[in-house]
Amino acid sequence: MIRKYWKGILAFFISLSIAIFLLHNGEEYFDKEVLGIVFSVFATIALVLGIGLFVWIWADRSVEKRMKRKLTEEELKEQEKWAGRLEVENKILSIYFGGNEKLDIKVSELKVIGEFTTDADPIATDWYLILVKENNEVVYLPVYAVGFQEAIKKLSEVLGEEISPKLFSSIQFDSNILFPKNLKDKKLFDFEGINPSGIWDKIKLNLGFKSITPILRKEIIEFRK
Repeated sequence: MIRKYWKGILAFFISLSIAIFLLHNGEEYFDKEVLGIVFSVFATIALVLGIGLFVWIWADRSVEKRMKRKLTEEELKEQEKWAGRLEVENKILSIYFGGNEKLDIKVSELKVIGEFTTDADPIATDWYLILVKENNEVVYLPVYAVGFQEAIKKLSEVLGEEISPKLFSSIQFDSNILFPKNLKDKKLFDFEGINPSGIWDKIKLNLGFKSITPILRKEIIEFRK
């Protein structure tokens, strides 16, 4: 847990420590008016970070508990609305997208299966199973989809290889190949825009105004079963 949240926790304790230091020793360095402003800034930062960390950790724990326990019929319907539903029958993977929309994919059409994470946690879906078809079409499936665990188990049986996602603790843009065996644990995507060249691009990226685009790596595009 600490590894996932360490940056937020560190920032919280630094800002809180500065605020406490200013409260006790600030008059040695600032006059009262300036001290009040500086203290308010760091106290506010600490408060916002503290609330943000609480919401982040609470959201993560809620999702974990939700995935482990048996959901009620009403909860399953609600989860299906935003994450979809997966089924594997007769060597066909069926994907239901919240409503009546459905996509069927023959398991034999899949050449690569991987996973992909973003830095959106906990405000949006941040972890996906990735299906790459023979024609290099890419399908994104939220790991929070109803029936995901059972579908992965059946998919592993059909393929004869264990499909076991590993990026559960990732909080950044990352990818990993789960199938086939000769590509396993390699990177699935390159990320366009993740290394901005200038200061302005870095600012836009940090503020969320510049998008990061996952692109299939050349090795995956050229791969044939």
